Amino acid sequence: IDVQLDNDKSCILIVPNDEAASKDFVPEQKKCDEDKARPYRVFRLPLLEPVTGHKCLDIRGVYGSIGITTYDPGFTSTASCHSAITYIDGGNGILLHRGYKIEDLCEHSDIDELSFLLLYGDLPSKDDKAFHVSQIKKHTMVHEKMIQFYRGFHHNAHPMAIMCA
Repeated sequence: IDVQLDNDKSCILIVPNDEAASKDFVPEQKKCDEDKARPYRVFRLPLLEPVTGHKCLDIRGVYGSIGITTYDPGFTSTASCHSAITYIDGGNGILLHRGYKIEDLCEHSDIDELSFLLLYGDLPSKDDKAFHVSQIKKHTMVHEKMIQFYRGFHHNAHPMAIMCA
């Protein structure tokens, strides 16, 4: 198996015929060390461009197409999701929300500013924050049926269990 960068938008995965049996591949010939032609199949993998960080290979279709999975112990080279809001680089201790360091947000912002940032992509001006807070206060009524629903849970139930329910 060989992987080659094709251009800025895709990458090529080359797999010997005996390991791949998929009509999605385009057969090609590639010379081996003994200068004998061996059949190979080629699969084009899209490169995803992140807002921040490294480009990613989109491997979602690899297993379904050729029956091969990837091996990445500890997920050191794996992006688990696509996010336009959060960037995480655990190895370097980086956590960004919409491009802002989490340390700066915790130190200099409040919950109203953070909710505005997550919704609209930037920290609010003074007027934006005042309007945002007024909108939140205006829409804080909880329907009586929801209150009854929440009363059905134990007072110290885990929040994720409540959300799942």
